Amino acid sequence: MTFFVDVDGYSIRADRWHYVAWGEQGDEGIELNDQRLNPKELSNLALSKDHLKVIESLR
Repeated sequence: MTFFVDVDGYSIRADRWHYVAWGEQGDEGIELNDQRLNPKELSNLALSKDHLKVIESLR
C-alpha cells in the first residue's frame, strides 16, 4: 500500500534512527523510527517522551 501526501518535508537517517519532519519544522507531523528494532518502520516513536533527546539531536 502506498500513501501520497502533498506536504513538503525532510528526512534524516543516522546510524540507528530515521527522522522525518513534515511541513515547516515538523508542524505537519514528525516520525522517528529505530532502524535496528523496527526496520520496516511500523512504529512511530516520535510521541514517546523517552525519545525526546534523539529527536532534538536530529532536528
